[in-house]
Amino acid sequence: MERNSEEAQVISKQCNKTDELIQPADFIKKHYPRLYEFERIRTIVVVGAFSRVFLVRHAPSNQYFAMKILNKTKDSCNLYLILEYVPGGELFAYLQKFKQFSEKDARFYASQIVLALEYLHSQGIIHRDLKLENILVGLDGYLKLADFGFAKRTKGRSWSVVGCIEYLAPELITFKGYTKCLDWWMFGIMVYELVAGYTPFFGYDEYTTVEKIIACKLSVPLHFSKELKNIVYHLLQADVSRRLGNLRNGVADIKLHQWFEQTDWMAIFNKKVEPPIIPKCSGPADTSNFPQYKEKAIETSSTVKYSKEFEDF
Repeated sequence: MERNSEEAQVISKQCNKTDELIQPADFIKKHYPRLYEFERIRTIVVVGAFSRVFLVRHAPSNQYFAMKILNKTKDSCNLYLILEYVPGGELFAYLQKFKQFSEKDARFYASQIVLALEYLHSQGIIHRDLKLENILVGLDGYLKLADFGFAKRTKGRSWSVVGCIEYLAPELITFKGYTKCLDWWMFGIMVYELVAGYTPFFGYDEYTTVEKIIACKLSVPLHFSKELKNIVYHLLQADVSRRLGNLRNGVADIKLHQWFEQTDWMAIFNKKVEPPIIPKCSGPADTSNFPQYKEKAIETSSTVKYSKEFEDF
């Protein structure tokens, strides 16, 4: 434990101290900001070759946000998304620091992802890109599920191949189509990784990884409890009709599983359980929990390339 809950509350208030606290959607409605009003502070995430996420400050309101810039559309070259800035950084970074989590701590994090996926699925949304890099740690030590770039609202099957290679499910790789049970496979990979420190089907190249996923021969570390082995085994089922979360009782089968026996779901929902980690934060512009990236100029254009596609955007 890095800090107790009382100290965490004080730090959280200090880190959030700006002229006013407001969510991005409400902020945009209130201020209708212009691009030139944002000061780019530094890159906090690089997503492939076409996207970066920056910490930015909106000068007129003194609000800090994450700005995702996709080099594909909108100001002629780019599409700009204003998002909540979460100074705690990625859960993946903490796994790298501690190498692996205890089952108790992993269960604390996993239970929050269960609740997040339960809500998304109730709205007909599949996340499709669940991985530790897309899970952020708030200043209170609780998680925020991020990056909905591949998320899809659907009632039937989907066929697109999306997601991180080590998290892909067999039905996605073999083009059989998939439903929301894809997220539960990815959740199983995540739970395994939190406690083992590595993903279950890791290979030295993409071809080897894909072969291992299709074969679905699961081996688990000796330090896994029998309850953890059981839930991981039933989540990582190649046969979707046998996969936990996709059975008759849906998500209830996961929440009632023995590995979650000690979990107080309402206490997790109401943030009444003390987190194992409270991120360090010196202020609202603190980026110390994110890796350093080489900065690069953002391409812009004086001509509008996609005016028709974005005329009602």
